[in-house]
Amino acid sequence: MVIMNFESTPMQAFTHGFVKGLTAPVMLFGQHRAAPVKIPAMIQPSQTTIEDDLTGDWANISADFHLAIGAYEPTK
Repeated sequence: MVIMNFESTPMQAFTHGFVKGLTAPVMLFGQHRAAPVKIPAMIQPSQTTIEDDLTGDWANISADFHLAIGAYEPTK
């Protein structure tokens, strides 16, 4: 990567080049290892039928509606 800053002083240019020269071997010969990958556990499908699952979902939705209506129902 070439970065040229024509507004820098000679000392800043020297320091920049010197630091890049020191870090070049580290980047070239450094060892970069990725973190170990965690393999997720396999999920087993449920043994219920689709009809039973949908019935349970609608029961949960109905219960949520009743709670929401009850929360906003005016008290006497």
